[in-house]
Amino acid sequence: MGTKGFITGTGMYLPEKIVTNFDLEKIVDTSDEWITQRTGIKERRISRDDEPTSELAYKAGMKAIEDAGLTPDEIDMIIVGTFTPDMLFPSCACIVAKKMGLEGIPALDLEAACSGFVYSLTIASQFIENGVFENILVIGADETSKTVDWSDRTVCVLFGDGAGAFVLSSKGTKNEIKGFGMGSRGSGHDCIVIPAGGSRIPATQKAIDEKLHFLTMKGKDVYRFAINIVSHTIKQAFNESNMEVSDLKYIIPHQANIRIIKSAAKKMGLNEDNITINLDKYGNTVAATIPIGFHEFINDGKSNSGEIAALVGFGGGLSWCTILVEL
Repeated sequence: MGTKGFITGTGMYLPEKIVTNFDLEKIVDTSDEWITQRTGIKERRISRDDEPTSELAYKAGMKAIEDAGLTPDEIDMIIVGTFTPDMLFPSCACIVAKKMGLEGIPALDLEAACSGFVYSLTIASQFIENGVFENILVIGADETSKTVDWSDRTVCVLFGDGAGAFVLSSKGTKNEIKGFGMGSRGSGHDCIVIPAGGSRIPATQKAIDEKLHFLTMKGKDVYRFAINIVSHTIKQAFNESNMEVSDLKYIIPHQANIRIIKSAAKKMGLNEDNITINLDKYGNTVAATIPIGFHEFINDGKSNSGEIAALVGFGGGLSWCTILVEL
């Protein structure tokens, strides 16, 4: 077996529209103080009505390809982690391939909500490790703003739209994937859910009238899950990779809640300066949070070659995954 892959290019794309907590005060019974204290979020980006997820994914993907010094025709496969594709089918990845002018390569979506990008990256790494492909474009993109009830103050304040992308290659000199740990807890599948729109509750006028097509969340249950799962999945990744957890230097976590992130830092014995935090600017962009966070992290120039970073995803499913990267 060869390398699990090198992250040779990264990119991100955010919609232009910014919605602040003060903007939300005008439409729901909430306040900047309430949102900031409980989540750490100050503002988020919201996509236009004519700007589907595939457009965000395409723009982030093109930036990652350019950053890798490649052209689109050198990409062997596209994987998009998303729970908000343009439509149920075809896949968002196929639409991205069309926008890039690519024909003949495999393209697929993976739906694991907030774990979607890291799940996608682990799949890509298998194709690289087994010598099947040389360059795979992995994208995390979501437009949760189009799935929430904007009169529900407990949910609408949390999310933003965005996309981030990696090029994972068989050859490189830095940012090598060293291992991962992943899992799920199906007993918690109803903690974060959009009830209608699938085969269980098809899209009907009755479902729409009952607001079953909106995202709902059991906030306290999700919080309890997340507080415990972050340190668990990091340790799981180190154990399954036969590496020492004491080598951990940085955490690039899913951006769900500032209290979850700070708790993870404390449990892992890390300074908060070693944890990537950007949810104050973007909110929870679901599958996009980790590639956006890593893109900003490696471009701030604070890390050193050989240090270990953990990319930690957790969320709907309930699901979790940590990928270890040697910078």
